[in-house]
Amino acid sequence: MFQKLILKRLSFDDLTLFKFWILAHNNKQANGIGLSHNVLINELFPSLPIILENKQNKVMITINIYGPGLAPEYSIQRKIQKRGINNYCISGEFIADPENHSGRFHILEPGDLVIFDFVGDLEPNSARAVFVAKKNAEDAKLHEILEPLVIGSKSMISLQSRKLERLIASAHLSDDHPANFLILEDNLEDAALGGGQGIKALRNGPFKGKVSRQTLLQAKKTAQRTGRLGEELVFSYLELQKSSGLLDDFQWDADENAISPYDFSIQELDKSVTLVEVKTTKGNFSNRIHISYNELLQMKDSSQYNLYRVFDIVDDSAQLRIASNVKSFAENIIELLQNLPFGTQVDGISLNPSEIAFSEAMRISFQENEK
Repeated sequence: MFQKLILKRLSFDDLTLFKFWILAHNNKQANGIGLSHNVLINELFPSLPIILENKQNKVMITINIYGPGLAPEYSIQRKIQKRGINNYCISGEFIADPENHSGRFHILEPGDLVIFDFVGDLEPNSARAVFVAKKNAEDAKLHEILEPLVIGSKSMISLQSRKLERLIASAHLSDDHPANFLILEDNLEDAALGGGQGIKALRNGPFKGKVSRQTLLQAKKTAQRTGRLGEELVFSYLELQKSSGLLDDFQWDADENAISPYDFSIQELDKSVTLVEVKTTKGNFSNRIHISYNELLQMKDSSQYNLYRVFDIVDDSAQLRIASNVKSFAENIIELLQNLPFGTQVDGISLNPSEIAFSEAMRISFQENEK
């Protein structure tokens, strides 16, 4: 997966987005966290200026904040907008301390760092932001390693994921440090679902031997929650399709039968039946899809079986792409698997979603009466 990573050195003006800084320095206005045109636009989101023009200079984004130190996820919504000729910023309401963590951000000062991991194709839809404070004991070594990259006038740079992986590995962070998950999350998700590619990456990368039983167990729980959320979003989407007269009826089969080889059955307007399997990831579309052998058999034997790929989850919405009628795909895979030695059978496969023809992406969300 291509990650859109930014390393940013925080300035006095950047910190005015935090409520504690405003109160401490008697500021009355939040300037926001500045984002360099050269990095944000030229390297990551070249279409963003045109998008901002069509959206009244405002793109809303969910930011999942981690740190300083081991402080857990804190989700907020802010906006990205253009400020001046070539400047952009993250702005909006002041960022206050979480109710259950008073003083969380008070350790931050100019010269501290934040690593952004933006998600989105043409525009950023969400981002993880890991704040790294020099005075925090858990962050000190990582700050020391990253700081030389953003000294002088070069206060913001893009990072390649492999380079960030090497830098984080050299800091010897604790397993629980949130910076680890900037580089481990997709591989952990794949490994938690039994994917060989994710397991291989975890074994062979700089974090060899570092993934604890607890971390992998948590990844499995997260993958289960993500899968459930994807099905709930599709349920809401199908409810809307039904109320709009685009389908006759549908059933959420997997909600009643945990071993069902499909998640939904749709009765079309012509009374034909379409089976639907939902494959969900919190990350990008390109994360690998896992299909069980039982699901492959059902695909092969069904007249209409569709894959719904739910990805890029942001709060109560996500993107959806649909692969219609994957029967021939299943037939080809099963034919290959039947050539295995007698008594040997695989339990499932994983694949790059680009190997199947999917529709263009659409944004789906929970209906107002379900929130």
